[in-house]
Amino acid sequence: PTHITGLQSTVVNQYLTALLWSSTNQVVKATIYDRAGKLISQQQSHLLPGNNNLRIPVALLATGLYYVEIMTADGVRKTLRWLKE
Repeated sequence: PTHITGLQSTVVNQYLTALLWSSTNQVVKATIYDRAGKLISQQQSHLLPGNNNLRIPVALLATGLYYVEIMTADGVRKTLRWLKE
């Protein structure tokens, strides 16, 4: 099955990079929320079988604490906390 390993770093400036392992070609959606739960942005991408790096641009976000929810087409979901410098 697909596995969301985590984030390359939890403190970022330009790009947030999520690390995933996918068993198949599939779509993945990353949704960023602020700490109050307000939707900030969504990004959709494609995963290939094997290791994948999902790179999400965050340079325009204000400094602070955020959450990213990653959801794959095969139903794997994980929410991770990170800090924008």
